[in-house]
Amino acid sequence: MEKDDLIKYLDDFMKSEIYLNQKELLEEKQKTLKYGDNVVHINYYDGVITSDDLTLCSSLLKNADIELSSYDENGVLYNSLEDYTNLMSVVLNDELTKSIIFGVLGNFVWDTIKTITKNVFNKVKENNKSTKREITFGIHLSLNKNTGFKFRLNSKMSSETIDKSLDHAKEFVKTQQPNEEYQLPIFLYYDNKNNVWIPVNILEDIRKKKAKEKSLNRKKKK
Repeated sequence: MEKDDLIKYLDDFMKSEIYLNQKELLEEKQKTLKYGDNVVHINYYDGVITSDDLTLCSSLLKNADIELSSYDENGVLYNSLEDYTNLMSVVLNDELTKSIIFGVLGNFVWDTIKTITKNVFNKVKENNKSTKREITFGIHLSLNKNTGFKFRLNSKMSSETIDKSLDHAKEFVKTQQPNEEYQLPIFLYYDNKNNVWIPVNILEDIRKKKAKEKSLNRKKKK
């Protein structure tokens, strides 16, 4: 699948009846969002984490002079690009990301963000043990509106690995250059053996999956 094909694919989805039917729902949910350089956002599913969990996260962040914003993903539909994002996530805007990776803010702020990330991760991990559909989770960082990074925190990770991988995520973003034009956020998974984040070539991965589907369909017809 070429870049133009992916753009068309996304455009068709944005115009689909499925997407348009939930436009009102999305607009209503977005009213809960907060904006500002000192805001950490959590995308979540009510039931996986509770209002008490969010209150605890908010309290921890307040101690670091950071505000919490949250968004309940229940009712939101995703297309097949779900494989290249995280259904639940802790999201840092570009100004907060840069203040952390370049040392403008102290270690306490980053340590607090890691703490709430691990708290949410543990809730997701607990949920995934008792449900058929796995809820994916990660942390999203950005350098500007054109440059984002989605780090997948696998539910099989240990607490020690999570802590280490989050520090490595911060260092990875620090080495990247911001894009002048918009590009899809880079999706990454963690290599436990080598302690590095591996970027996924989304276009190539989709192409391989489409080719595999076509091959299976041809075999079924024979």
